[in-house]
Amino acid sequence: MNCLHCHKYIDHLHNTSHVLVRDLSIFGRLVYLKVPRRKYYCNDCGRYPTQVGSPLKTV
Repeated sequence: MNCLHCHKYIDHLHNTSHVLVRDLSIFGRLVYLKVPRRKYYCNDCGRYPTQVGSPLKTV
């Protein structure tokens, strides 16, 4: 991943949190997807950029 601030390549994962995304209901029951949101640490600028984009594909 490239840093969003200084545009240098970074691969040092700082932490991962999860976001709940609502999906289509199945048999009348609510469905939520637990999607990881990764935060990295940039050694060059000292910031913590978050991964942009979703690992989910839309159909």
